Amino acid sequence: MTNCLPSRRPQMSFGVTEDWLQGRLRVDEIRRRTLLDLAAAWREGEAGVMAAIDRLAEAVEGDPSPDELDQLTEAVEDVAAMDDAAVLVPMGELLRLRDELDAAIAQTAGRFNRRHLRTLPVQRDRRAS
Repeated sequence: MTNCLPSRRPQMSFGVTEDWLQGRLRVDEIRRRTLLDLAAAWREGEAGVMAAIDRLAEAVEGDPSPDELDQLTEAVEDVAAMDDAAVLVPMGELLRLRDELDAAIAQTAGRFNRRHLRTLPVQRDRRAS
């Protein structure tokens, strides 16, 4: 999935998918912190972290329900003492992200705005044809 909108900071940006049907939010910092938290818990020898990840890995091999995946990922987060998946966004970045989100909306939902759709001419008198 590529980002079709240019961004000054692609590591935290809004964009659209290649088919322009969905918006895309990229926040690399969340993934980075998640991996660092897992690595730190593993390094500290937390046996519970490995057990929780093993249970998650076993579930992924099968056909787990969304609820089961939620429970298993929450178990990993709890054992690893992970923080919420959130980042602080300074005001300047908020304004930039707002502009990117506005552009993404214009390219996705804005394409289907009824005012932009052209209607076919209607034949008023069917007998005239």
